[in-house]
Amino acid sequence: ILEDKIESVFGACFSTHGLGGVLTCGSIGIKAGLSHSPVVGGKEQYVFFSFPHIAIDSMNAIGKISRPNRPGSSSACGALCACLADFQKDGVEANCRVPGVHDAENPEYSILKQRLA
Repeated sequence: ILEDKIESVFGACFSTHGLGGVLTCGSIGIKAGLSHSPVVGGKEQYVFFSFPHIAIDSMNAIGKISRPNRPGSSSACGALCACLADFQKDGVEANCRVPGVHDAENPEYSILKQRLA
């Protein structure tokens, strides 16, 4: 796993994850992560990575992935595919909201759509 490789180089990490590789933990989540950073020579040390998951399958199809113990292939990032479908169906403007307003049932997904729109 990539996270294991990163930790083998930089040490233990504080991971946050978000749909489509978009960080949605807010300022509290960022502060929590920063409070876990190592102090070296009196200075806090930080390394930030953001990895939206994409895929290229064995047939060179972009965006498709074969998952262990799952039949067939699926989208590497269903959230990004869903956003694209929403934009194509309803238009980008219809998916824009007032900043700070999100769908209470799907907050992370609605924030992702707002950031993409």
